[in-house]
Amino acid sequence: IMVAVNKSEAKSFSMQGDFLFRDRRDNEALAAFQKALSLDKSKSQIWEQVLALQLSLNKFDQLAQDGQTAVELFPTNPLFYWYTANGMERSGKTNEAIETWNMGKEMVVENNDLLSQFYSSLGGAYNKTKDFQKSDEAYDKAILLNPNDVFTLNNYAYYLSLRKTKLDRAEQLIKRALEESNGNANFFDTYAWVLFQKANYPEALVW
Repeated sequence: IMVAVNKSEAKSFSMQGDFLFRDRRDNEALAAFQKALSLDKSKSQIWEQVLALQLSLNKFDQLAQDGQTAVELFPTNPLFYWYTANGMERSGKTNEAIETWNMGKEMVVENNDLLSQFYSSLGGAYNKTKDFQKSDEAYDKAILLNPNDVFTLNNYAYYLSLRKTKLDRAEQLIKRALEESNGNANFFDTYAWVLFQKANYPEALVW
């Protein structure tokens, strides 16, 4: 009723989006938040909700495009760089994503967990472009900032195992991920792959 009565009020659509999101109607929530932005682009919280939903719904082209607009409007908000770069990378624009993540990490202030996410994302992107030295450096920084991020530990170990390099380091990383998690099939698979690359075939088979 409020939306019907207040069709020119961004707040109405923003509240509608909140209720739809709580009801797990993500596509409808996204549409409501986008309508709110069409009426008022000044609310950073609504931009964050739109970008987060686009990421979870795999709308990567939209994410890259809308993320760039959010960055232009809020150039000191690191989250918008992170979301935008995710959209770029998932859309096949890895070099643009790297550039955006590098710009965004400079905006992070006193938030090691978020900064770690930037470096972790850069580690994966650099690995994709086969710049393995920068990939390893980025992952090492991510782990230094947040030693118990299980997904960073797993991804770094997996990429090292694929390259058949630093396998002792890879085993150390994935063991820590397994210790910190409550059982994850992807982590088991990574550990098995590391063991396989180290020619520990019986143990690899077990995992």
